[in-house]
Amino acid sequence: MKLPRWFGFALLCCGRIAAMGQQNGEEVSNLGNLSVNLQIRVLMADDRAVSQSLHVRLMSEGATVSTTQTDSSGSAAMTITRAGTYQIEVSGPGIETTDSEQFPIVRADRNHNEVIRVALKGQKVEGKPTAGGVAPASGFTVPKDASKEFDAGVSSMHASDWKKAQEHFQSAIDKYPNFDAAWDNLGMARQNGGDAAGAKAAYQKALGLNDHNADAQRNLARVFEAEGNWPGAEELLVKSLGIEPNNAGSLTLLSIAQLKQNKIDEAIASAGRVHALEHKSYATAHLVLAQAYEMKGRTKDAISEYQLFLSEEPNGPRSEAAKKKMAKLQAAG
Repeated sequence: MKLPRWFGFALLCCGRIAAMGQQNGEEVSNLGNLSVNLQIRVLMADDRAVSQSLHVRLMSEGATVSTTQTDSSGSAAMTITRAGTYQIEVSGPGIETTDSEQFPIVRADRNHNEVIRVALKGQKVEGKPTAGGVAPASGFTVPKDASKEFDAGVSSMHASDWKKAQEHFQSAIDKYPNFDAAWDNLGMARQNGGDAAGAKAAYQKALGLNDHNADAQRNLARVFEAEGNWPGAEELLVKSLGIEPNNAGSLTLLSIAQLKQNKIDEAIASAGRVHALEHKSYATAHLVLAQAYEMKGRTKDAISEYQLFLSEEPNGPRSEAAKKKMAKLQAAG
């Protein structure tokens, strides 16, 4: 199935990292407003997974920005749309309300990870919450020197210093080869540095160490989509959503992969789920629905989705193309 040329821009709005350089003969650039994928992992003080649903509150300057609940694995996801200083509060029945340390979000960011340890009522959490990391497959047995290099790599990514970030993540891996989160972030640093093949290899290594790393699954799926490997991308995204079922980015990417394979009803279902989530930064889902409805002859529904897309992304190359497409459908109707 051949989709409009401008539909390719949809991939740019779903990724937490925009690849630098050339792709399919066209320069890839990051369009749209700030969209940072915030991944939160909550653990008990002894590093056991939290099975109960806990309340997660994202704050900035003392004000609540967004709230959500953790899933059965203790994970939660949010989207940050403005640069600033943030903090996370975790609360729930039987546990001590716990605040993370404050962390900055800058315009260069595409992804930020926070790991927060909580304690039962009356107990204390030893040490500070871990910021900027993702749980490794081994369950947080990462040596301190490797963790220090990892944190330095995250800081370098915040500064868009991809070369330095690669050096720090590689150093973390040298000190602890099974550090799947470091391999995943090394892939992101390589991807932003223009090394697509190296990024792909790093994501694959991360998944070889931890096949439940939803973030690495999502990142490798983006690589597959850029390569046109739509079945491979779909398989990875289904696995990622099995771990993080309400991740709007994964659902949007999945809908694109399904649409590319002419799985129209599946694409409609996946993109439709994004509607029920916080999806301000995932207007692409409306484009997927518009294209799918057109293919099914549901012109009015297609026009409605174009209108919704334009309400969320009123300016830019994709918006102009959507306006023209909508006008054509309205004229034909």
